Amino acid sequence: MKIRKAEEKDISALSKLHKEFIQEHAQLYDRVFYEVTRHATKQWTQWAKKMLQNKSIGFFIAEEKDEIIGYVSGWIEERPPIYSLKKTGYLSNIFIIPQKRKKGIGSNLHEALLGWFKKKKVTYVELNVNTQATPAYAAWSALGYKEVAKRMRRIV
Repeated sequence: MKIRKAEEKDISALSKLHKEFIQEHAQLYDRVFYEVTRHATKQWTQWAKKMLQNKSIGFFIAEEKDEIIGYVSGWIEERPPIYSLKKTGYLSNIFIIPQKRKKGIGSNLHEALLGWFKKKKVTYVELNVNTQATPAYAAWSALGYKEVAKRMRRIV
């Protein structure tokens, strides 16, 4: 298994994995919130191409026998000028195909993204975890993340 930066040639495979990520979240958490448009694959592909060109976005893949089996993405967020800490990292998504989970791939992807943040001089990294995702919450806690806020949502 190899971890490397994502490249434009990976976008088609990544698009399929991202679709799996969204479907899993829709099934587990909130079908309406994760519902996508008819053109979601095309839209995500265009967005991913821009993302790979952006120097403030880190995108890494796990590859096994020339097959992409997982990915992680994150970006640097600029804070308002009143703060001494000018930028923070945000871990956006991590996904490993179900049959390859619990084999350390997620940890390796996470370490690749953390390494990228360190090179960019980012010292704080945040993420969101669904409160219904007990195993995910436990995994992030084991990797050193602490709960600092609760994000709430309502339908209007």
